[in-house]
Amino acid sequence: IEAAVARMREANPHLSEKLARHLTSYGMNRNPDGSLVWKFDPFVRGWPPYGFDVRQAEEILNRITCPGLLFHGGESWASDPEKDGRAQLLKNCQFINVPRAGHWLHHDQLDVFLEATKAFLVNNTGSLLHLVKN
Repeated sequence: IEAAVARMREANPHLSEKLARHLTSYGMNRNPDGSLVWKFDPFVRGWPPYGFDVRQAEEILNRITCPGLLFHGGESWASDPEKDGRAQLLKNCQFINVPRAGHWLHHDQLDVFLEATKAFLVNNTGSLLHLVKN
């Protein structure tokens, strides 16, 4: 398990030792022989039955009109949605770039994530309830 925790922290350097150990222990299964294996392997993924290109994704994002909240970890491996234009495709979306956070920003900056999410939900409850009722 120690090697797996080290691998988790190497891939996610913002994680504390305690959180990395927790995520690792719940992210693994024990084989009948006692060895451990990850529950999720990013290299083993199903592919969609048809192609999906950037133009199609942009068309879909442009159709979304409900309030949205989009986070980006400032140190994430993923591109910045504000800089690459994806954030502008969402017409009614608040964008939050979280410094000192990687791709798992909800683990890296939990307090920032929770505070922003709570504020978003409080400020948009009426519009979100309207969407649910219709």
